Amino acid sequence: RRFLADASHELRSPLSLMSTELEWVRHRPRSAEELTTVLASLQGQLARLVELANALLDLEEVRSHERLRAEPVRVPDLVADALRDSVGSRDDVHVEVPDVEVVVDRRWLALALGNLLRNAVHHGQGEVCLHASVADGSLQVVVTDEGVGFPEEFVEQAFERFTRAETSRTGPGSGLGLSLVHAVASAHGGSVRIDATAHGGRVVLTVPRDASALR
Repeated sequence: RRFLADASHELRSPLSLMSTELEWVRHRPRSAEELTTVLASLQGQLARLVELANALLDLEEVRSHERLRAEPVRVPDLVADALRDSVGSRDDVHVEVPDVEVVVDRRWLALALGNLLRNAVHHGQGEVCLHASVADGSLQVVVTDEGVGFPEEFVEQAFERFTRAETSRTGPGSGLGLSLVHAVASAHGGSVRIDATAHGGRVVLTVPRDASALR
């Protein structure tokens, strides 16, 4: 019930704004400049709705998926998928990963890493770093940025759906990214945590190197 209430609220806000702007245009003739401004706003709200709908579908699919589609994939290829689908080619994202093979659900783990990267790029500052290592049967990925980090009071609820830190409420995002990361980590029998004591943002994702036993 809470999920439906939160989802309804998130969907209602952009829809209400779009309705208001369309009514404003319809009320009387507008100049070309005014129409351009309204169209740009409508495009932004529509993009927000599409992002929210996609995030809801992804989250529901991960949470309801009975089995992982674990497959062998090299860590550099996994990270390349995440970069391509989240932030594209950026010179402010530094990557350090070992050229080793892991057995994970490539699609879902790349999506989770992409959400961490997108969060760091959009809400952090300075250089964003992704560092991966494999040891003791686990794959650990650490995503950091040089911003103000996560507020301590936000950490406990960071992985709940539709939760956003006060400092990021005016920026892009659905409030579902970290919740999706948590769902993917849990599906792999792993974990994700925020290091609130670090200088800047720091999120640590850990999953088994071989998740085939969970299939």
